[in-house]
This record gives sequence, structure tokens and C-alpha cells, in this order.
Amino acid sequence: MKASFPSDLVRWRLVGPHAVLFLVVFFVFTVGGFFLWSQATTLQEQATTARRQLAHLQGEIRHERDSLRLAEHYQKAYTQLRRHHLVGSIDRLQVIEVMDRVRRHLQIPEMLYRFDPERVEASYLGVAPQQYRFHVTPHLLQFSVRDETELLGVLEQLRNPLLGFHLVESCTMSRRKEELSLEGKGNINGKCRLAWLSLQPPDPVAEQRQGENTVDAGGADGS
Repeated sequence: MKASFPSDLVRWRLVGPHAVLFLVVFFVFTVGGFFLWSQATTLQEQATTARRQLAHLQGEIRHERDSLRLAEHYQKAYTQLRRHHLVGSIDRLQVIEVMDRVRRHLQIPEMLYRFDPERVEASYLGVAPQQYRFHVTPHLLQFSVRDETELLGVLEQLRNPLLGFHLVESCTMSRRKEELSLEGKGNINGKCRLAWLSLQPPDPVAEQRQGENTVDAGGADGS
């Protein structure tokens, strides 16, 4: 055994540095591999997050694009409704001009008309538009005509789509005399109550103030 000891020592001197180099290289590759694996995992997570953000942005872009197309479509419809005075205020002057033109065209003996103050209603005759309010403008039409068909002609002329939407709430007529006269003030006197309707979106500021006033009133009552 003593004779073999120097030979073993010589082998270790030859093998030792290689073993140490192998261990160092193994350690470096292990640490480097772990570092590369962690970097790859981080990059993969970042890529996944980026793909999710990209998909979210693409969805928002599609949503905005659809919203723009929808807004363009409804803008045209809204403009048309405003032009017909179905949304917004009615053009009273235009209505008066049309009625005066109808009176002269049909040669109505007498015609008087009066607009009453506009009122805001949440519903009209049981109809309640969502997120909108009815703006109701009462209109009293007093007339003298030769026969009932002349009144029908007047009401038919008021169906002009540019004048908005109106309803005849009531009409009362009385004949002056049995004989039919083609001259004078006419044979039939009457009056009709009409309502011109338009839609208006609610005013959020006004509703907020109304709610605050209600709360204040409630607090005052409670105190």
C-alpha cells in the first residue's frame, strides 16, 4: 500500500484540476441555465400580458368603431327627427304660417288660434318614453266653417311632417242655422283643442337640483 501511494497522488494531481474545472463549468452552466430559464419565464409572462393587452385594445377599438358607426346612424335619424320637430321645440311661427296659408287656400270664413304655455309631462295618455319627457304645447283652434268637411281639410293639412306631431284632444261644433249659406261667417261654429308633442331628454342639472330641493325639504320637515 505504501508503494502505491505516490502513484495515487500523482493521479489525483492529474485528475484534480480537471475535476475542479468540471465542477466550475457545471456550476456556471447550472447558474446560467437557471438564469436563462427565469428570463425565458419572465419573457413568456410579459408576452402573455402583452397579448392580453393587445386583445383588450383590439376589443376596445372594435367597440369604438361600432359606436362611431352607431352614432353616425343615429345622428342622421336624430337630425331627421329634429327637422320634423319630433325632438326639440316646435316651430310655432311655422305652424301659424301654415295655418294662415291653409285658411286662405280653403277660404275658411273665420279661424283663430292660440298656443298655451308648454308643459313637461313624464307620460301622455299612458305613454311614457324612457329617458325622455313629453313637451306638450296645448293649442286652441276656434273657427267658423261652411260645413264639417272644411274642418277635416284643415286638420289634414296640419299632418305636414315638418310641423311635428299633434293630436286632436277634443272638438265641439254647433250649427248656427239649418239653412246652408255659402257666404258670410259660416254655418258652423266650433273650437278644437290640439296638443303638439315633442320629445326632450331630461336635464340632469335640473333633476339634480330638484332632488337636492326634495332632500332639503324632507330635512326641514323632519326637523
